Amino acid sequence: MKKNEKEIVISFGGTDLKNLTVKVINKIKNFDIKFNVSFKIILGPYYKNYAELYETLRNFKYKYQIVENPENYACQLINTNYAITAYGVSFYEFLYMNIPTVNFLVNDQDANILDKIIKMGIAFKLEEILSNSEIILDQDAVKKNKMEIFYKRILKEIE
Repeated sequence: MKKNEKEIVISFGGTDLKNLTVKVINKIKNFDIKFNVSFKIILGPYYKNYAELYETLRNFKYKYQIVENPENYACQLINTNYAITAYGVSFYEFLYMNIPTVNFLVNDQDANILDKIIKMGIAFKLEEILSNSEIILDQDAVKKNKMEIFYKRILKEIE
């Protein structure tokens, strides 16, 4: 990775049942990203849509790397500037590592939580990440809200 290049991870868990990896790559194709970028596409052990993924990447104009079922997921994130992921456990992992995220809904009942997280400034929209190479997490918002969100999520689950 070049020194001034931004790395964006695309990762939708072990299975990616809704094929969000391909859908996101198709969306990214429509953007004219104005900064040096490289995408790291991390696929889990049960990912099944390889043919469609490779076909989608055939005309992808940005640098990318595919990582299949990494032994150590955290090591793959060392140089990550941004992440595109499904809202859920991954969001909290990236938040803990202070990596700004774009979160896609897998479960419709999480829509209200995701809207609140975006308003807090600790998650972003795809357009924001791809049009601005200098987005960083508001560390005060992270410190204030990280555990509060986590605890509210846990309380909601056990109610």
